[in-house]
Amino acid sequence: MAVLGEPRVISVRVGCEFEFEAPVAVPSLWQVRPRLDGEHKVLSETWETPAPARSYSDAFGNQCDRFTLPTGRSIVRYDATVEVPSRFDDMDKSAAAETIEELPDEAFVYLLPSRFCWPDMLYGPAWELFGNVDPGWPRVQAVCDWVHDNVSYQIGASSAVSGRPVSELKATTRINAPSSARTLSVIRMAMTSSARSSISNRLE
Repeated sequence: MAVLGEPRVISVRVGCEFEFEAPVAVPSLWQVRPRLDGEHKVLSETWETPAPARSYSDAFGNQCDRFTLPTGRSIVRYDATVEVPSRFDDMDKSAAAETIEELPDEAFVYLLPSRFCWPDMLYGPAWELFGNVDPGWPRVQAVCDWVHDNVSYQIGASSAVSGRPVSELKATTRINAPSSARTLSVIRMAMTSSARSSISNRLE
């Protein structure tokens, strides 16, 4: 319910800048710009690339941009003003956890291991931290709180071939991560994937 006099939307400025040094021309794929769907509205945007770019939407609805980074130093910039609802995101503190066998088929694509989620390395620490928390909303909130209190953003904290930093989850250690949102997803995926991973290991 809106409060009398409270604005229904607010404008926020978002943006980022990347700097690269390439020894040769490098084809690249970017997911920086906001999605086209949703309640937000892009009022203005500037997308500066060092070479002509072409765009497409992937299977998940994300805006993707392709261009080739030239040899030498390159800077990529994005800046936008976006109109978003002023209300808080919807939440349901009574939400219960679904068992794997009750999940719809389309949900499993979000539970598959990837280079950002290594169940064999993560499910032990994840269950140690959150296994005693009631499943459902309380566990989700506990994971969110832990990430907020223990994870800080740091450029270069992990690489494409390293299991760091989320593979080093410790209850009392502050870690650096490339993305707090990604860390949240990884912990949840690891806890959901643990049983499947253990069974797979026994079958191999």
